[in-house]
Amino acid sequence: MIGVDPTSDGLARAEQLGVQASAGGVDWLLKQSDVPDLVFEATSAKAHQANAIRYAEAGITAIDLTPAAVGPFLCPR
Repeated sequence: MIGVDPTSDGLARAEQLGVQASAGGVDWLLKQSDVPDLVFEATSAKAHQANAIRYAEAGITAIDLTPAAVGPFLCPR
């Protein structure tokens, strides 16, 4: 789980549950030796537009979960 706020309750909870978590954002993720094939991104539409390019360059598929009406709508199951 990745965020940008080091005081995030969600990141703290993820770590407590044994999930690797970082407040380093996309920069942190892309520096890892083992990046995921897929990310679910719940940021702002503007941030997603900037990040989507970086994900694509790294071979990562990004699912946009932002509340803005940018791109196709999706509901993961």
